[in-house]
Amino acid sequence: RSNRLTALHFAEDYLNSCAKDAILFTNGDNDTYPLWYAQNVENIRSDIRIINLSLLGTDWYADGLRRPAYDGKPVEFSWTPETYAAEKRNYVVFYENANLGLNKTDYYDLSKLMAFMGDDNKNSQVQLQGGDYVNYYPTKRFSVKIDKAACLKNGVVQPEDAPYMVDSIKFEISNANNMMKPDLLTLDIVATNINKRPIYWAITTGSDVYLNMQSHFQMEGLTYRLVPIFNQQDPNDPSPGRINSNILWTNLMTKFKWGNMDQPGVYLDETILRQTKNFRNIFYRLAEQLVREGKKDSAIKALDYCQKVLPSSNIAHDVFSVRLAEGYFLAGAFDKGNALLKEISLVCETKAKYYKTFRSTKKYKMVQL
Repeated sequence: RSNRLTALHFAEDYLNSCAKDAILFTNGDNDTYPLWYAQNVENIRSDIRIINLSLLGTDWYADGLRRPAYDGKPVEFSWTPETYAAEKRNYVVFYENANLGLNKTDYYDLSKLMAFMGDDNKNSQVQLQGGDYVNYYPTKRFSVKIDKAACLKNGVVQPEDAPYMVDSIKFEISNANNMMKPDLLTLDIVATNINKRPIYWAITTGSDVYLNMQSHFQMEGLTYRLVPIFNQQDPNDPSPGRINSNILWTNLMTKFKWGNMDQPGVYLDETILRQTKNFRNIFYRLAEQLVREGKKDSAIKALDYCQKVLPSSNIAHDVFSVRLAEGYFLAGAFDKGNALLKEISLVCETKAKYYKTFRSTKKYKMVQL
């Protein structure tokens, strides 16, 4: 059987991971084109404005975001098109200008810094060794001011999370001494739109495009939403983002479509199978949060549903299956956790026996794979 339906449903799941009128950052062909197909051909969630970061460095693409598209609202910028036209501001550099009197430990208003970097005045520029002048940013510590009432009104934050809101989103870009045009326009979009509409990144974009804002991420499925809520990142957990269990439960248990992955004989290619690892991890994180909230019965239901829609008969067990067993143990379902671990152990034992049938040279080659 073809996996086309599965791929389409995955694209739909990405879109259904977002709230209405959202901005969604993607980063490349596989992240973007299936979503565009779902929107433009299948008419699925065309209210969402997808922003491909691979194209955001071109002025014509950024200009197109300023116009409505299907049901999608225009994306607002503080910079004018002339600010980033053609080769202008392909990059800006970090320059610690002592004359500005900035404190190294403080965070500074991103909107004002965007105006500074977008100013053609020589006072906002530094001369390079070759003689050219380029704009610069005098600090790597940014702060985005939050209008709490507007965020609640516009659906950026859910009412139950209102007590956790902060006055500003603070982050530091500490690993680079320059920013490219896509980074600059991403920051401009965040600063201009954060109080007006939900902003997301696809979880497959890669952390290099998050611009160190992960401490304010909220996982809602196949996306991370930027929220004015600080979340201390667990150094032992590579997956960023806090969990709003109501949102994630609704998305996973009612909105998402699974492309017949539970049907015998369905064909799942390598790309689809890689995506299933994300789903198993997301189900575990939902169960973990539900346990924290004292909802152990709901956690068990979520884990059971995960095994139903992502059965081991079509999707081989992996390290994330072990996390599902851990979720059962956290929820007190020891019989189910032990049964799953026994199934995983049998798979590992079978693979180990097969591995031992090879000579030492071929074993080495298999390890390299």
